[in-house]
Amino acid sequence: MKKLSIFMLSMFASLTYANQVESSINSNHKNTQLVQMTDEELSATQGQALYSLTRTDNSSQGLSFYRLGMEAEIAINANIKKLQLGCGGVNGPGNCDIDIDNLSLTGLNPVNGEYAASDAILKNPFIEFAINNPDKASTRETVGLRVGALEALGLLSIGTNSNTSDPSDDTGINSLSGNLTLNLKNTQMTNIRACGGALVLGACLGLWLYGSATVRDTQKTLVFNRDSQIDDLGPLTADATILGLTLNNVHLKNQTLKAIHQIALKSADGTGTKDFYLGLQKQSVTWPTTATSGWNAVPAQRGWWLALPEVTIENAKATQQVSLSGVGAIFGAIFGTQVDVQGIDLAQVPAKNCYGSLKFC
Repeated sequence: MKKLSIFMLSMFASLTYANQVESSINSNHKNTQLVQMTDEELSATQGQALYSLTRTDNSSQGLSFYRLGMEAEIAINANIKKLQLGCGGVNGPGNCDIDIDNLSLTGLNPVNGEYAASDAILKNPFIEFAINNPDKASTRETVGLRVGALEALGLLSIGTNSNTSDPSDDTGINSLSGNLTLNLKNTQMTNIRACGGALVLGACLGLWLYGSATVRDTQKTLVFNRDSQIDDLGPLTADATILGLTLNNVHLKNQTLKAIHQIALKSADGTGTKDFYLGLQKQSVTWPTTATSGWNAVPAQRGWWLALPEVTIENAKATQQVSLSGVGAIFGAIFGTQVDVQGIDLAQVPAKNCYGSLKFC
């Protein structure tokens, strides 16, 4: 009898628990049912999707732009031994739109002494198409494609530089097509000489004066079309220790792009580079901006195009002897005559993006 009572109590407890669980399940099920919303309620609802799709029209170009964007941040660390884009074809044998050796993308600063442990940050990456006649199925045509990001914060390391006083041994950018708005910060020439008189057939009719110079921080926009050098970077202003003069019309001439080994993907204020992209175009295309509602100042040309609307090169230091030419550098400073500086080694060394003793990985 006692065993039967215990059995009956156990059955009653089990049934009671089962009823409670079923009631709870039914209650939760009712709470998770979809509720119909009015148009006004939907309009007042806020949220954020992972992906967004936008269309932007430009009647002056006759193009429409379709962008698929990701509302996210991507952390990336990458090495590319050889980057060649747009080689041959209409460019001719051996000619490339972009040709770069030993390209690395890392964070701005090393982590525990290792760039290999750091990441560049791409904010809101996207892919975008430029479409001609988008609303006419018979003549619709894709004339451009690009990938990019609303903002990129990181460090591009390029090439090799075993001797920081000799530009002839530098490797890196062999050919470049694109536009860069370049912030030059804390650029120094530590070993310069200037003629105290006039230069005649390379001979100084006067005394050679020696010293150093600091180039004032400046911003320059450069446009390349399968170029390997900067023909003329100027005018620049440099404060020289020679007689305390200020050189107001300095031009860096025939500067090889191979001497550039570090490009910081950041603006002058330290935030990430806005509107960075790599594009492929059938024709000249002016792409819309992503950071603001507008259009890029520099149109992308046919072929592959790298756009870095604002980047920074800082702490470049020329240690080899630099002779300032012109109508005598001293007279040039006084009268504003152009003072030319021929291509130099910027004494930059690419960041080591490998663990251990590997030189490139």
